[in-house]
Amino acid sequence: MLLVFSVVDAADGDIRPLVYYSERLELSFDLLSRYVRTGFTILSAVLREPNGVETSLPIEAIDGEPIKDYIQRLQKEWESILKKRP
Repeated sequence: MLLVFSVVDAADGDIRPLVYYSERLELSFDLLSRYVRTGFTILSAVLREPNGVETSLPIEAIDGEPIKDYIQRLQKEWESILKKRP
């Protein structure tokens, strides 16, 4: 899926439209966090799936902290729960 987003560079105030491709959602979230952590302000972020469906992301929730490990832990938990079901 594509992550289409725009940021403001704190150093020069330029607005930069960017696109990132990843098969894994958590990597897209971590990329946004990395931008925030390095001083950029996210203006907008949309995930675009191969079928054209777009999902706007709540950019106010991106605080600069990595999220990949948390998402992977949650995934392991729900996979474990689903395996236990008859």
